[in-house]
Amino acid sequence: MSRNKGKDGELRFVRLSCDIGVAEDTWDVTRPTTTNESDLGGDMFIRSSAAAMSRTITSVVTVPEYGGSGALRALGEKIIQTRVDSKNESGKLQKDVIDKFVGDIAKNPMATAHLLAGGSALTGPAHKAFVHYSEKLREDGKVLLYLSNPDITRLEDNFSESRPKASSAGLPGPAPSQEPPVLPD
Repeated sequence: MSRNKGKDGELRFVRLSCDIGVAEDTWDVTRPTTTNESDLGGDMFIRSSAAAMSRTITSVVTVPEYGGSGALRALGEKIIQTRVDSKNESGKLQKDVIDKFVGDIAKNPMATAHLLAGGSALTGPAHKAFVHYSEKLREDGKVLLYLSNPDITRLEDNFSESRPKASSAGLPGPAPSQEPPVLPD
């Protein structure tokens, strides 16, 4: 792990998103900024079919309201953009995190879905705020999603085992060597 906790969390989620993209035809990920750059609340963006996002999220969430409550399934194979805000936190996420996450939706009008990832769970007030905002934003065609750290771990378990090696893509792997390289003094 690096000394930058935020970057570690973001890159862990990028790696997971890449693994999902290998398995899902319509899934692709972009990361428009580096950690600690102004990103308008979007650490990364996933372009996928609504159906692929729905299948992926609902396969692991333990709280139904966090999976979009069927709003993504209703969009079917339509290609959507999902804004991801990754929080590398081990404890429960507080209501102020939800408020800020939802406040950043207006800065990302092209995104249909907005995914908050991280934390062990949401606190009671954060959960109530999430459900309230989800219902309100659904009227505007926006979908809120939440993945806790345990949900992310389940996704990693589902997708990382099939991760191909870079050399399996036709790229040359490292050449076998009989002797270790000799470094100059």
